[in-house]
Amino acid sequence: MQILKKINPIGIAGSMLLLITLYLSVFYGCYWWEMTVGEGAGFLGVSALNYEVNILGTPVRAEILYFINMIAQLLFVESAITMFIYSLLPSRGFSENLMKFAYLKPMITLLFFIISLLMLLIPLPATLLNKTLPIIGEEIISVNIMNISLNIPLRAGFTITFWLTVIASLLCALAPVYHKEMISKLLNKKRNRTKSS
Repeated sequence: MQILKKINPIGIAGSMLLLITLYLSVFYGCYWWEMTVGEGAGFLGVSALNYEVNILGTPVRAEILYFINMIAQLLFVESAITMFIYSLLPSRGFSENLMKFAYLKPMITLLFFIISLLMLLIPLPATLLNKTLPIIGEEIISVNIMNISLNIPLRAGFTITFWLTVIASLLCALAPVYHKEMISKLLNKKRNRTKSS
């Protein structure tokens, strides 16, 4: 129990989950959200850290997404390392600056991803196809191509990696709350000791 007064366990847990999420996304190709089109006709897997678009077995690349993913990966690495150092040494003078530097970046990255995903799935297809794509669940959309009507089954949903990222982002955002509580308790104990002596 004494060690919990010297470290920030919420920040440590958040930084470890950030590193796990990064590892799963980069090295195992785990995406935060996935959509399958038909029976192997297409696949879309996206996260802030990586992406895959595959249409009829042909991968589709977008250089801008590659650079956005690289920026998000760097943000996750720096946030995780900075949050971990801060969490091990929360009472040091430099720790508050480390915490302020790192604690909101994962949440901002997550919100940017969610807003981008919603824009990709709702207004863009509505403009181009007069349809919206499912965010979660299964749906069959009808598309007319050259007077041929096609019914295309879509299945979409968030993955466990997305929920790990949500938990990690929340833990990093809550780390300053724990820090303030811990510091105020330590200051109150010091005041009580000086009053009693």
